[in-house]
Amino acid sequence: MVSAQLLQTPFEDMNRMQLILNSVLVVILVALLIHVIRFLHVYFKFRHIPGYVSILPPMLASIFAGEMYVDYGYKCTLKAFLDNPEANLVKVQNGYGIVFAVARDHDLIKEMLVRKYKTFAKDEKMWEPLALFGHNILSADSMNPIWKKHRTLANPIFSNASHLRNVFRVTVEELPHMIEYLRRHYSVDQENQSIRNVNITQELKSITLTVINKVAFDYDIQLFDRLQDIVRKCISQLDIY
Repeated sequence: MVSAQLLQTPFEDMNRMQLILNSVLVVILVALLIHVIRFLHVYFKFRHIPGYVSILPPMLASIFAGEMYVDYGYKCTLKAFLDNPEANLVKVQNGYGIVFAVARDHDLIKEMLVRKYKTFAKDEKMWEPLALFGHNILSADSMNPIWKKHRTLANPIFSNASHLRNVFRVTVEELPHMIEYLRRHYSVDQENQSIRNVNITQELKSITLTVINKVAFDYDIQLFDRLQDIVRKCISQLDIY
């Protein structure tokens, strides 16, 4: 009697474990099926718009690609633009999530930014780091009173065509300096001369600061010429024991 109970207990444990594994497998398969259905729904709904498409969710796709999540998003968007250079609008679909990027449709840009800006909401999570010290024109949604206040103060910059032409001119002038800086301080593929492993967030901040200083204050901070020397000077002054 005792021996029969002892033999029965391991089998019961095995059956219980098998039941748990089967339940987990069913849940995974159901979740996968739902994901595929939602992916196909979004894909066929916007299949007429060119761009980048991946069935994997963005976080999972970035892990498989061995990339940081934000950097992976940048590369997907860049690939969408490069693969469709003539498109006015491109999409980036990862899983059933999809975003659109306007390339060069002037009427659509005006429609979004001027006529119907209230119907387009910002991704608050994406811009949240810029709101560290409070909401501003970049982080606040267009329905936020803070955004309206900042936008009103900045209105002369956007409404005056000469200011925009000046920003464009300075940006075009500074881009070769930035590219030359990147070639000096980042690795370059000798076959196709592409620049690799760029801290794109930092370099975009640098070009933005350079353009703002030249346009707003008429002062050239020469960031791409002096930055490396300043860093080296600071490092040389550190006492390392």
